[in-house]
Amino acid sequence: APPPREPLEAASRKEAEACGLLELYGEEVAARVFSRSWQVRQSGMAAAAAKAPSLVGERRALAAAAKVMLVGASDKMVNVFLASLDVLAALISSPGALGSRDAERELRPLLLSWRDKLSDSNGRVREAAEGALLALCSLPAIGPSAVGALLVAPLPPAKRNSSQAWLGRLAPLQRLLREHGPQVRELSDPALRLVKEALGSASGQVRAEATEAARELFALVGDMQVFARQLADLKPALRDPLLASLEQRSAEPASESGEGGRRRGGGGGG
Repeated sequence: APPPREPLEAASRKEAEACGLLELYGEEVAARVFSRSWQVRQSGMAAAAAKAPSLVGERRALAAAAKVMLVGASDKMVNVFLASLDVLAALISSPGALGSRDAERELRPLLLSWRDKLSDSNGRVREAAEGALLALCSLPAIGPSAVGALLVAPLPPAKRNSSQAWLGRLAPLQRLLREHGPQVRELSDPALRLVKEALGSASGQVRAEATEAARELFALVGDMQVFARQLADLKPALRDPLLASLEQRSAEPASESGEGGRRRGGGGGG
């Protein structure tokens, strides 16, 4: 059993009251979620995940659940963050829990927090954050466009020299393009801008992932002139081999390139 919890502090109580967390989940769960002990916080996340399905339909159910997950997302302890994602899993499997029109607004701070986790130094955290974001693509109230817009937004200047930050965007972007391509076609311009900047990275791994993302994008857009125009000011040494490989790909018979795309897309994703 987890260690006993301490009383809910005044500042935390205010936070828990503001979003309906205290009212819906009760004092015990709220105090655990805001505890100073990570084991107690982890048990609070588990208790919230168990209770979330029974609260569907309550007025502030989504706001309260989002708060629990946001507390988990800002936690330094990996186990607490991972436990907080069980709340998401509980909501996804509860019909109607994430169906409201304001779901995207309620979850936006959380989505931004998960996006930050894509460049975390811990592989389990990165993987879990990517899984959480991509799981929301299948929900009509959020969908691939909202998630895609987060992934293709420019990297903050402070992170542009971090290869982990680039990889954290490029890997999920490839998955999004493979799994939901036609639904995110309108994001192809900002996606290509992001990919172009990544192609100029000093890291060979980032350039390789950016090249793969460019191939996924080209499979979606299929317009060589658009690509050549967007990449015009890239260094010729980077640009020309990429455009040549895309041109070669577009010249392949459709059935072959379809299989090749699937084969390439399916491999090396881990």
